[in-house]
Amino acid sequence: MRSGFSESAKYRMVTTYWDMACSLVVHGAISDGLFQDANTEHLAVYAKLEPHLAAVRSVFGLPRYLASLESVARATPDAAEYLPKIRGLMTRWAESAP
Repeated sequence: MRSGFSESAKYRMVTTYWDMACSLVVHGAISDGLFQDANTEHLAVYAKLEPHLAAVRSVFGLPRYLASLESVARATPDAAEYLPKIRGLMTRWAESAP
């Protein structure tokens, strides 16, 4: 097995799941309102990745990598205020972890 491939399995599983779920919203299979009312984890995933997304897209050579996740997260009401709060919370959790 390629070095690092199994170590990235959790990352790949989470990101591809939420990008796929958000693609259902982007393409109209699920209304944005219903999706936003029933989910918040996609916002935590996007908040964690947002600062790194441009670099990851560049490295992979995939300019639309996680584009559906980004689209739905940015369309969330008050996203500009909410996403930094999520990042701050995750930072505090990481700092207090044993």
